[in-house]
Amino acid sequence: MTLQERAKLLQYSTNSPFHTRVSMSHINLLSLYRLLMTVLIAVCYQTNFRRLIWYLLITHKQQ
Repeated sequence: MTLQERAKLLQYSTNSPFHTRVSMSHINLLSLYRLLMTVLIAVCYQTNFRRLIWYLLITHKQQ
């Protein structure tokens, strides 16, 4: 997306309130989706990390 296209979109969106509402909700949905994905990834990493630590602790205790 070029700068000119963005400017046109911005101009169009400022001209029509309905469009701004739609684009705003679209942006909010996108950010929410990104946030959810980030949280999911973080949780997966944490659980894997905890499992790894527990595994290391258990194997260390067994030795």
